[in-house]
Amino acid sequence: MDINYQITTKYATVAKPKLFHQLNTPFVDWWSAEHKRLTKPQRKCFHSMVILTSWHLWKERTRRTFDQRVHTITDMVALTSDEIVCWCQAGYHHLAPVAAAFGRSVGREIVQV
Repeated sequence: MDINYQITTKYATVAKPKLFHQLNTPFVDWWSAEHKRLTKPQRKCFHSMVILTSWHLWKERTRRTFDQRVHTITDMVALTSDEIVCWCQAGYHHLAPVAAAFGRSVGREIVQV
């Protein structure tokens, strides 16, 4: 299972159309096809999620190449979900459904003492 599959599966729990990337389909073709299936409000969230995931994959490639450090897929999903929560806290609330799908709160919580 790869990171794109895990993240899009989480998004698919909140998006009505189910998102699946066929292994034999080029990434750009898949992205374009899924874009057309989503409603306009869902598109902002979907595009941001795809870009953030791609960005983290690029950063992982750089880490492996130059720092000889490797993260697991679980680590990558956690890093990406952390980034999604940070974006939500910075005011980009279009990603809130994905953060919720990861079981993450995007705001402050009251803790009972």
